[in-house]
Amino acid sequence: MTKKEKENTFIEEGKLVQNEPNAKILISALQHIGYDDVSAIADIVDNSIDANATKIKIFIDRDENGKIQITIVDNGSGMDRETLDEALKLGSNTIHDDITDLGKFGMGLSAAGLALANQTIVFTKTCKSKNILKSITDVEIIRKMNQFVKILEETNECEKEYFNKMVQNDSGTIIILKNCEGIKLNTASTLKQKIVKNMARVFRNFMSKIDFYVNDVKIEPDDPLRLKVKEGELKGTLFSEDDYLVKWKNIRGEEKKGIVHIKLVSLPECDINIARKLGINMSNQGFSVLRNNREIAIGFLPKWEGLVRDPHLNRFRGEISFSSDMDDAMGVNFRKNGIDMVDSVDNILRGLISPQIKTIKKNIRKKADITEEETQNHKNNEKMLNKMSNILMLPRGVSAVAEFKLLNMGETGDIYKAEQIGKKIVISWNIDHPFYQKLIVENIENQNVIKIADFFIYTLASAQIQFMADDEEKSLIMSSIISTMSTNMRNLLS
Repeated sequence: MTKKEKENTFIEEGKLVQNEPNAKILISALQHIGYDDVSAIADIVDNSIDANATKIKIFIDRDENGKIQITIVDNGSGMDRETLDEALKLGSNTIHDDITDLGKFGMGLSAAGLALANQTIVFTKTCKSKNILKSITDVEIIRKMNQFVKILEETNECEKEYFNKMVQNDSGTIIILKNCEGIKLNTASTLKQKIVKNMARVFRNFMSKIDFYVNDVKIEPDDPLRLKVKEGELKGTLFSEDDYLVKWKNIRGEEKKGIVHIKLVSLPECDINIARKLGINMSNQGFSVLRNNREIAIGFLPKWEGLVRDPHLNRFRGEISFSSDMDDAMGVNFRKNGIDMVDSVDNILRGLISPQIKTIKKNIRKKADITEEETQNHKNNEKMLNKMSNILMLPRGVSAVAEFKLLNMGETGDIYKAEQIGKKIVISWNIDHPFYQKLIVENIENQNVIKIADFFIYTLASAQIQFMADDEEKSLIMSSIISTMSTNMRNLLS
């Protein structure tokens, strides 16, 4: 008898018993599963889209006890009794299309509901049925009975009237999240603003066919690549858009193939206030990740050599798009809030995309915009230095202390260049050097940091000017020190 046959015999001869989880303990763990407020709501909205809804409304208000209550209404196909029974189970066994559906893992409604609320109420109706069904999952009842139970029945007359008023269609679904103790945003207005902003981006590709509302205000799509904008608005420039064939092996060792669609975009230069409003900053630089046209991550940067958050990438945006049959290869978890690509897919895309990003970065660097705020900070520091000239050690022949210039001298150039022009020390910052980018650009709003940086460079520059006046040998030594410092600092910061 082979080892495999012995194992099968053991299973056949053994006695299998149910091994149900402790509901009271598990329900508490599920309520801390890691959803944030908005992604949990988005997961529930996924089900409405899969049900072919053309109108989805979200209402944020407070219940009779003053606690935040969330209601999601759609005019989709609704659920029959069997589907409703299954949908509220953890790991539900409802049918999904791997290529188009947003749901898949059988966890969305149940897990997202538990993450936000102690009570999830569902009203639903299909066009084939005259009856409106109701289901209630109550955390307190589950804890009390120490069993995963729910109410599943038909609605009463009052509930039917409420359903028809809200849905205004032959079919649809209403989901009410009551006693929302899992909500981290403690005000309804803050939660509403965050939901509007998130939905506008996450479901932007569905808004041509589906109307989304929050508290009866229609949501307009928001494209982070800024390719689809209204006339007169800041528009991105498409660098490349292509399909990329990737290969990987599944857990059974079978070779699989798939297509990843990638867009690379450069955003235009703009005023710092506009950049703040549009989120053109370091936290948002990188890729928007789309699964079945639905965004599951923003500001994603793969762990590729040399690809780190950098001020010169603030205007870089990309889009990685794939279908849900590639979930394993792209490393999508059931919360659908990011990706972790398998090595083979990551390596293929690294070789094809990384050089293009470097080109975009180089182009942006060449056109680096020196903001008015940046220039003004240096001007203010010039004035301070000149006012303190009476307490400073000045090189011979220097009376006016300093003037700061901002020049593109290349990433491999020195951090700064010092010159004596007339009776003035002129210091040219190399705005391409990582030292300037990390210290000045990333702290542009912190005037104290920039003041200290300018003062530090001034002390080096004044010593360098003094040595230049003394003799050639000292001048060469000082130039060598600045060059070594610039090289080491560049290597350390890059």
